[in-house]
Amino acid sequence: MPDNLAAPASSWWSAGVAATLLTLAIVVVAGQPPAVPGASRMRAVPAIPPATPAPAAPPPAVEPMMLRDMTPDRARAINAEIPFVGGPITAARPFRYAGSEADRSAAQACLASAAWYEAGDDPVGQPAVVQVVLNRVRHPAYPKTVCGVVFQGSERRTGCQFSFTCDGSMARRPSDAAWKRAEDVADKALAGFVDRRVGNATHYHTDWVVPYWSATLDKIGQVGTHLFFRWRGYWGTPAAFRRRYGGQEIVDPRVPGFGAADAIDPAAERMMFGVPAIPSDSVQHLETRPVVTIPGVPAALMKGNIVRLGTPGGNQFALELVIGASDEIYPAIAAALCGERAACMVAGWIDPDRVPARLPIPLPALRSASFVYRRAGDGTPQLRWNCRQIPRADPAQCLPGTSAP
Repeated sequence: MPDNLAAPASSWWSAGVAATLLTLAIVVVAGQPPAVPGASRMRAVPAIPPATPAPAAPPPAVEPMMLRDMTPDRARAINAEIPFVGGPITAARPFRYAGSEADRSAAQACLASAAWYEAGDDPVGQPAVVQVVLNRVRHPAYPKTVCGVVFQGSERRTGCQFSFTCDGSMARRPSDAAWKRAEDVADKALAGFVDRRVGNATHYHTDWVVPYWSATLDKIGQVGTHLFFRWRGYWGTPAAFRRRYGGQEIVDPRVPGFGAADAIDPAAERMMFGVPAIPSDSVQHLETRPVVTIPGVPAALMKGNIVRLGTPGGNQFALELVIGASDEIYPAIAAALCGERAACMVAGWIDPDRVPARLPIPLPALRSASFVYRRAGDGTPQLRWNCRQIPRADPAQCLPGTSAP
C-alpha cells in the first residue's frame, strides 16, 4: 500500500483476521491432514505455460547475406564467443509435399541445388541445409515456394540469401552421382523427413565468416562447420511456422536439368537481352498498385498486371504478372509501354519475389523471367516466353534454356 494512503481501523481488523485464516490454511497444507476413507490424495498439476501471442508487428525484414570484413581465424574466434541458447531444440513439423507433379519436380531440383552448392557432397550437412529452406517456406517472412526461397535475391551480384545463387558458383556442375545423392536428400525432405538438429532455424553460415545479422539471432546448433540460428521472440517459435506452401514453382534455368547455364547459348542471350544501357540518373521506381496509369496504356489493358519498375521516357520496364490472367495480353501491354521507341525491353515475372529492384535489369533476373518483349534498334519486335511456365507450341518462342526437356 502506498505510504500516503491511510486505512480505517475496521480495515486493519479485517486484514488481521484474513492474515490469521491464511496462516491456518498454510499450516493445514503443510501438515499431514487426517485420512478420509475412500478419498485419494490429489497430485499437483504442473502449470501450462501460456502460448506466445502473435505480435501485432509484421514479420522481421529479411537481411541479405552481407559479411563483415575479417580473416577466417578472427571470424572463428568471434563465432566461438557467441553462446548457444539454452533449452531443448524443438524439431520442425514434417513438410509433406502436396501439389502438382511439375511443382514437386521443380521444388526437388531447387532443394537439391541448395544442398549440393551449400554443403557439397556431404550427406551430413545437406539435410540441415534443406531443412532451413523448408523452414523458410513455412515462415511468413520469406517466399512461399521452395525455388522462391532458394533464389531469393539472386538478381543481385552480392547479398543474395544463398550465396551460390549470385557469386558464380553455379558455373560448377555436380557429377551425375553427386546430383542424384542431393536429389535423394531433397526427395526425403519433401516426403516428411525432419532434420531435428537444426529445429526451426531460418539462418546459417559457416564458422569462418561473420554475417552482420549473426549477433541479432539465437544461435541454436552446429552441424559440421555450419552454425544455425533462429529468429528471437515469437517469430522463432513453432507457432510462427504456419504458412501454407504456395505452389507455382519457378526454376532458375541454371539449376541442373532445368536449362543449365552451360546449355544456354551465350549468343542467344546477347541477341535476346541486348538492349542499350540505361543512364543511372534516369532510373525511377514507379508506384506499385493494382493498376498503374501510364500515358498511352489504357488502365483496362493492365487487368491487374503491375508495372514495378520503369524509366520515364526510358526503354526498360519490369512487370509483375497476374497468375491466371490471359498470357496473350502480355505482348499488348509491352507494345503499349514501349510506344514508338525503336529500342525497348519489357520483362515480366509471375513470381513477385523475382521482379528486380533496379535498372538495367540484371541478366540473372532476365534468365528467370516469365516473358520478355524486346525491340531491336530497327524497331522489330521479338517475343520470348519461359516455356516451362507458359508453354508454347513453337520452341523458337522459348527463352534460352527454358524449352521443355
